[in-house]
Amino acid sequence: MAVNVGARWEDELEEACKVYRATGAADVARLPAPYRQLGGVGPKGVFQAIRVAKGEVDFLGYTSCRGVAFDAKTTSGVRLSWAAVLPHQAEALLRAGRLGALAGLAVQFSTLGKAYFLPVHPSPAVEALNELGWSLDWASTAADPTRVLQTQLRAHLGRPLRPEEKLAGPKLASFTARQLEQLGLEIPAPYGFWDWLPVARRVCA
Repeated sequence: MAVNVGARWEDELEEACKVYRATGAADVARLPAPYRQLGGVGPKGVFQAIRVAKGEVDFLGYTSCRGVAFDAKTTSGVRLSWAAVLPHQAEALLRAGRLGALAGLAVQFSTLGKAYFLPVHPSPAVEALNELGWSLDWASTAADPTRVLQTQLRAHLGRPLRPEEKLAGPKLASFTARQLEQLGLEIPAPYGFWDWLPVARRVCA
């Protein structure tokens, strides 16, 4: 179910990207997961494949002489954990942000029908969250060996880790839709699609 909800959110963001491409506002594409084909293609175009690497971000492109890189996150709850950002994703977004790209997370609270853009860049919004007691430290997330090991173990087992299998590590942040809304990070949908680009441009200035 979580996979389906996440895929739907990516579908909705992709629709916004199509609008931007059609109007010339931006050219941003959804990146497929890196797979390698095994064997030939069947009569209906079906073939076996294996994932060969983890995708770094879900969307990549450019707008007005700036790159764009963001990952889509969704939750059916009222709070999103910073643990949803995996180390390799944080590292990729950090690299993009340091080079001047509009970089961050497009976060959807599906049951609330709300969405927000949380930037990787040092910004008033990120600083405000940190002052409230959260630690949105992208660099630490990218370099946290505990999370790297847990990610590798989960991939090896092919399933989520049981409580007794999880490694002890630092307690990470979580944040609510209300907090992100108060910081002016909400993505509006006035035209039938999630209009994330103006928000990203403003908060990543």
